[in-house]
Amino acid sequence: LFSVKDNYLAIGNRDPKANLHVSGNLGFIISSTYEPLVDNTLAEEETVDFYYSNSLKKPGSAFYFIGKKAALFSGYASKEIDYDLGLNAVSLGKDNAVTGVFSTAVGQQLNVNGAYSVAAGKNNVVNGYFSAGLGLGALSEYDGSFVFSGSLGSVDTDFSAEKPNQFLIDSSFKIQA
Repeated sequence: LFSVKDNYLAIGNRDPKANLHVSGNLGFIISSTYEPLVDNTLAEEETVDFYYSNSLKKPGSAFYFIGKKAALFSGYASKEIDYDLGLNAVSLGKDNAVTGVFSTAVGQQLNVNGAYSVAAGKNNVVNGYFSAGLGLGALSEYDGSFVFSGSLGSVDTDFSAEKPNQFLIDSSFKIQA
């Protein structure tokens, strides 16, 4: 399991190529605890797990790197994760689902299913390829669409593209120059 060669440490192989060379397809886990701040006071300790793994599963705060897909998840999952990250996908935040290849989500409760797409904010859904959904409640169902919803209305109210290649900004959002 462990070997040392020319001051190099190997785990899972016999021929290390660097100071620390880890090889294997089952992954590794680094676990730690921290005391997060809540209202500027220390809250209960929470465990944060760092994984190199084949898939996401465990709820809670975690950092996953899925090597075979070059996908990254960092954030919090309030329930067991029942999807696989897309190839080269990035998910940062809380309760995001990023299944599109080369897609990114930054925020909370975002769903990015379209390839080469991005969502940022809260409660946005991006299903179109080469599309973006930003703000709150943006729905980008079509390829090449850009939807920005700045409304502070109901979280259940979606502002959505109605056809491909639309560029939409919610009119209730006040833009100041």
